Order: sequence, then structure tokens, then C-alpha cells
Amino acid sequence: MYKIIGGDQKEYGPVSGEQMRQWIAEGRAGAQTKAQAEGSADWQPLSAFPEFNDALAAQAGAPAAVTTFQAECARSAALQQVKAPAIWLMVVGILGVVMSVLG
Repeated sequence: MYKIIGGDQKEYGPVSGEQMRQWIAEGRAGAQTKAQAEGSADWQPLSAFPEFNDALAAQAGAPAAVTTFQAECARSAALQQVKAPAIWLMVVGILGVVMSVLG
């Protein structure tokens, strides 16, 4: 069983080695994805696990583009970082208009 840290910095798993190979094939995990084997305390790149060398080699033949999964995680993280400041900016703007009308 293995766990990984996704592009959104969240922990996924535990999953079997077969499920991990599927994630590699789908582009959800790559050679540099941090992984942890069951019973281990260390996080290592997937390339450090010899049992995934064949799946990683097959993935290396694919184009090195940002996968849909990674892009969606990055988009979600970006929206979370922008959401609160945008709301406060709107509140301050509305208060500014109200104060200029009253003043």
C-alpha cells in the first residue's frame, strides 16, 4: 500500500501498487511525485521505488504536458487563494462609495 502527495499538496491513499500504476498511466502521478510506502515514515519520489520503474518508463514516452488532473488541482488552489481577497476588495469598494455619498 502506498500514499502520495498530489499537485494540490493533499495526501492520497493508501492505494495498492496496481492502483498506483493506474495513476501513473493516467498522468495523476509521475517520477517526481512524493510517495510513501506502508510502514515507512519517509516520503520519496516514485522514481525511488523499483516496482514502478516499468510504469514510469511507459509514462516517459508520453508527451510532457500538464495533465488534466494536475491542472484542475492547480486551478482549485489558485481560486482558493484569490477568493478571500476579492471579497474584501468588493466590501472595501462598496464602503468607499457609501462613505463618499454620505460625506
